[in-house]
Amino acid sequence: GSAGGLPSPDVGASISVGVLGPRWRVEARAAYGPRRVQSGTLADPPGAYGRFSFLAGTLAGCMTFLPSRFELGPCASVEVGALRGQGFRVTQTTSNTSPWFGLGIGGWAAIRANAWLYFPIHADAVFPLWRPNYVFQNVPTPVFQSWFMGLRLTAGVELRF
Repeated sequence: GSAGGLPSPDVGASISVGVLGPRWRVEARAAYGPRRVQSGTLADPPGAYGRFSFLAGTLAGCMTFLPSRFELGPCASVEVGALRGQGFRVTQTTSNTSPWFGLGIGGWAAIRANAWLYFPIHADAVFPLWRPNYVFQNVPTPVFQSWFMGLRLTAGVELRF
């Protein structure tokens, strides 16, 4: 789940692959967040709405404390991706894709089920370096702009080999 990158909190999908040592880990993650939003700024014309989606790749480095049945540690990350916005039922159906660049800090924790199966949780704050405005023709104000800080919570299953 995430908040701040799209007009409202969303749930998406992610996948990651990583390399770990006794006290560190490096991960490459890919995440996709689809979202359809109806905004008050789109009340005229009636039924108009915007659809937004998010695609990002993240490179994260984490430290590991307590490497045993329960692991945890801080992380830092760099994120690159794209935000796509598309207007529907407005004067002209348009779409635009804008770049997404962000720096993140956060932490992670994992519970070990056995020697190769873990259940990790990542919590990150991502600070975008680029926050584009989305505007639609004949709509007086910007429809959406990313928050100054995005939040992301990821839970999953981890296989180690």
